[in-house]
Formats: sequence, C-alpha cells, structure tokens
Amino acid sequence: MIHQTRNEQAFPGEGNLDLVAMLGALPAGLALSLEAPIQSLATALTPVERARHGRAAIDALLATLAQLRTEGRA
Repeated sequence: MIHQTRNEQAFPGEGNLDLVAMLGALPAGLALSLEAPIQSLATALTPVERARHGRAAIDALLATLAQLRTEGRA
C-alpha cells in the first residue's frame, strides 16, 4: 500500500476515488494542483507526455464537475 501511494497513483478520473463528488463538496474557484507520481510511466512516457496526460485528465475532471454544477447536481 505504501509503494502504491508513493509511486503508482493514478491520474484524475483513472483511479477509484470519486474526485468529482469530493471536489463538488468544496466551494467553486479553489486553487487545485495535480500530483500523480506514476513510476511505471517514467520509462514509458517523456515528462512532457506525462504532463500532457495529467493536464488532459484534470481538464476532463473539471469539465465534468462544471457540467454537474450547471445542472445543480454538485
């Protein structure tokens, strides 16, 4: 479990946590940061590719959250 937490986290939307629900409970407009240490991707993707993947994942998560807030469901 410690190895998983430190070295193999998932990008937003790819793991088991309901991040949309968690973020939906917070006020809109808070600053967020992305931390996703994924050691297995370190040799498969360049740092730029990993950053792009992370950015796409967080953009998708925030788009889903925005849509749910627009509909009054978050």
